[in-house]
Amino acid sequence: LGDRVYLMGSFQPSKRVPVRLHAGNVNWGQMVFNARALDERLSAVNVGLSANFDGRAGRLGVLADHYQIDDGNNMQTALVRYTPPFKLISRHLRPVLGIEHRKARHNSPSYWSPEQGYGAAFAGIEGDWSDDRWSLAASVQRGWRLYGEAGASWGASLSGSYDFGQNWTAGARAWVVRNRREDAPYRGGAITLFIEHRW
Repeated sequence: LGDRVYLMGSFQPSKRVPVRLHAGNVNWGQMVFNARALDERLSAVNVGLSANFDGRAGRLGVLADHYQIDDGNNMQTALVRYTPPFKLISRHLRPVLGIEHRKARHNSPSYWSPEQGYGAAFAGIEGDWSDDRWSLAASVQRGWRLYGEAGASWGASLSGSYDFGQNWTAGARAWVVRNRREDAPYRGGAITLFIEHRW
């Protein structure tokens, strides 16, 4: 972005413990999908961790991040996802449960920054299908308020890709969400198309 360079690095301290630490600086406006933040050329220093634990009881995933934004604000986000070991109806469908958290030092008009916090629990269904040349994944989830400015919510996503030739892949990703932000109804969505070349 202009004269700015963004770098991110990560490492896993131990092969036995599935925890990965990451740090770097990010284009904040691009990350939060906000035109105001892009116009202000906001960036942020990010430190965080991610972990995935697999076992007989299912899979537990944790993602936690701290962002120090260059407008003087800071943000903490966290996501905990649990996937039970059993399937639903078919081997392609599985349930998912989770908790989402977001908290800012102060509210900013340039991006979503819940000063009172945002906490929600969610439950949903995920599915994936694949063959030698194609893959498809879909999910739908429902959310409930735990604390702060969160409210009832729902979301859905769909993604797929197709390999053509030996080194080319084309695909698309789409998502839509409806919830509450800053004590008002919020709706968002995006569609991404991509072509990849491997060499």
